Amino acid sequence: MTAAAASLPADRWQSILFVPVLRDRYIEKACTSVAHAVQLDLEDSIPASDKERARAALGAAVRALRSAGKPVSVRVNQPMELAAADIAAAVEAGVDALMLPKVLGPAHIELVDELVGRLEARTGAAPGTTRLIAALETPGAYLQAQAIGRCSPRLLGMMLGGEDFARECGCEPTEEAMRGFKLNVLAAARAAGIRPMGALGSIADFRELDAYESMLRRSRACGFEGITCIHPAQAERINKVYAPDEDTLAWARKVVEMAERVAAEGRGAFELDGRMIDAPIVARARRVLDAPR
Repeated sequence: MTAAAASLPADRWQSILFVPVLRDRYIEKACTSVAHAVQLDLEDSIPASDKERARAALGAAVRALRSAGKPVSVRVNQPMELAAADIAAAVEAGVDALMLPKVLGPAHIELVDELVGRLEARTGAAPGTTRLIAALETPGAYLQAQAIGRCSPRLLGMMLGGEDFARECGCEPTEEAMRGFKLNVLAAARAAGIRPMGALGSIADFRELDAYESMLRRSRACGFEGITCIHPAQAERINKVYAPDEDTLAWARKVVEMAERVAAEGRGAFELDGRMIDAPIVARARRVLDAPR
């Protein structure tokens, strides 16, 4: 997908490029990147003294990205006295999604849901337009992952924030140490019918791109999707890994075509190329055909 391509809906984003909202040069680069969406950051990349200035700059940044065909998410701050002002500015700017860091539990999401609904009504946006992404970064939130995943129809996806979670747990944020925790959050997201976002490893090192791509392939095999990144070169690798190749596309087309044919005959499962095909495999084939490429 090129920068000029049509915007993807939020449930199809694979590469999500983090950009500090006060870095105009980075925003310009994001406009021409291959990232499926851009996540403007109001949180960790912005010093406390610049929070208000960053919030004021949000509208212009969103307009620039939208003009380039880029969907926009915004990572807001936590605590709530900062988050409320961030959310109001983001909804007024018409963003597609809000990333909520350091989620405390279901009540936290429900409170934000109510606030966003009021803001949508005030701005004239269609109800439910603004989606939410939950970042679980504490053991307390992690232990409530299933309840969090089911608490709001606005919730697009859920992820484990490895760096903060590791600090809270007193462990290293390595792929080996985080794997079990992240897979449990993945299962909770799937059980709730939302996207398991993030990846097995860190996004911090954008220079070792081959190692990064290898990590992405392990993440894709586990079922993660919707990957945040901090450099346009990482977005290119995400798109490469998550776009189906021609052999996979040909297989998916064959499966779907055969499934439709046998369904017309009143049958469900069928044999194809020596393999039994049933409903879960057909569903996977349909997801392959729907993937961005």
